[in-house]
Amino acid sequence: MENIVLIQGNVKFRLTIDPSVWIFDDRKFDLGQYFNDESLKDHLGMEFKPFFNNAEPLENASSVIVETSSDKTIEVPIEKIQNSILCFAINGKPLKEDGPIYLYYRDGSNLNDPIKEIRKFIVK
Repeated sequence: MENIVLIQGNVKFRLTIDPSVWIFDDRKFDLGQYFNDESLKDHLGMEFKPFFNNAEPLENASSVIVETSSDKTIEVPIEKIQNSILCFAINGKPLKEDGPIYLYYRDGSNLNDPIKEIRKFIVK
């Protein structure tokens, strides 16, 4: 269960996501190329939007609380979280120690400090 990530809260459908299977997903991409940043070469990512949209956030949803395994919480506006990128593997290996996913903002503003140890997205 430690590799599972939940989307819950102000959504029509609660989702359970297993990033360990994304290695087989054709939608994955190299974050080094995506962000044009050599330090992220061989970091594999997925867009969060399809997963987030499948949970069908309710019309009055405005933000998302990102909850980590170290009980840290970060509140992010819904538009910013919807368009974020999730890193799930480095050099083809799942993120074990501080994973299962890292969250990068699409604008690259947190490239040097992604949100790590994510366990849950709580839509508000």
